[in-house]
Amino acid sequence: MAEAANRFALTAAGQSQLAEGPVCIAASEIDAIFRLPAVIDAIRQREPGIQLEIVVSNSVSDLQRREADIAIRSFRPEQADLITRKLADEPIWLYGSHDYLNSLEAVNKTAGKSKTSIDQHIQIIGFERNDRLMNILNQHGWQLSQKNFSIVTTFQMLQWQLVKQGNGLGFFPQQIGDAEPAFRRAFSERGAPVTVPLWLVCHRELRTNPRVKRVFDLLAEMLTEV
Repeated sequence: MAEAANRFALTAAGQSQLAEGPVCIAASEIDAIFRLPAVIDAIRQREPGIQLEIVVSNSVSDLQRREADIAIRSFRPEQADLITRKLADEPIWLYGSHDYLNSLEAVNKTAGKSKTSIDQHIQIIGFERNDRLMNILNQHGWQLSQKNFSIVTTFQMLQWQLVKQGNGLGFFPQQIGDAEPAFRRAFSERGAPVTVPLWLVCHRELRTNPRVKRVFDLLAEMLTEV
């Protein structure tokens, strides 16, 4: 019954012919803070009749249940009734504050440029207490253990502030990390540890709704500059 009601609501929403009214966008914390303000400003200037609601969460919104109309995601959904558009493949680098990276360089000189020695002094702000991040980095030539992950949080803006005040290195998208004057890439000669796809997603029936289509197209236009 609930599924049928959701589908009816989606169909009714998709039949609207007006490019005005509410549109809900779901985005992660870091996308919402660093990418969406400029996009929201552009949408408001071009389409003042559209009212925007932004759902900010690192959890995945269920578009089929109308938790959002459009979502920005770092993976391609598998559901057949979703429309997806790939916007970019984005390198994710480790970044650190200038003071923190300078302190690591000083350790490196003292240790005689031994990679093993400098790696054991690195602190990385982790997302969760498991070996996944550590294994990814070690596959790229790092030599890390759980001792390198003394701080763990899923709140991305806390990660950002901890990196800024010199508590360790953090994972951030290239466009966002490179734009922060207080940061620079850590050990960029080792390459980007991760590349993440950027996808724009909406329900197929909502794509025929003029206001959802307009917001979807504007998001795609601006986010492809990543």
